[in-house]
Amino acid sequence: MKEKLWSMINFILEHEKIHKDKTLVHIDVFARAITYAKFLMRNLALGMFVPCDKNNVPLTKPEAFDKYMLSHRLYMHPGWKESCEQYRDAQERVLFKGFTFEVSDPDKPLDGYLTKDNTWLMSSYDDEGKIIFQDECDEYEEKNLTTIEDLIYLDLDLTESIIKELKDES
Repeated sequence: MKEKLWSMINFILEHEKIHKDKTLVHIDVFARAITYAKFLMRNLALGMFVPCDKNNVPLTKPEAFDKYMLSHRLYMHPGWKESCEQYRDAQERVLFKGFTFEVSDPDKPLDGYLTKDNTWLMSSYDDEGKIIFQDECDEYEEKNLTTIEDLIYLDLDLTESIIKELKDES
């Protein structure tokens, strides 16, 4: 599986090229295509870009986190251990590598900017309370982004956890 986000057409053509001489493999390619199509149709959430709690509110990396990961989870204060485990679990749910999040309004923890290299995505709420994302890089046109498929043009790197999940599901 490629480590970048790619279109469904490229996904199918690449797998067809790899497996064109094996008729039984076509069933596997079809299963993988269905899995990938379902992945592309997922609604975007902040937790796909940065570690978030169960309510999709971004988490701050605990000060003891690096020590916790290096120590192979040896004894540490229970409160620190709990926050480190929560952050680690949230990190494993992230789908796209390298993003950071800055809150633009302290009263609205989901309003802010996701940044990675030259990519700037704004997150905010719509009138119905649903989170929406917009590409802020295009000075001529704002792009509303609602599904993973809407992000293909950004050429994003996928995390190891989602690559494994996509392989295991197909």
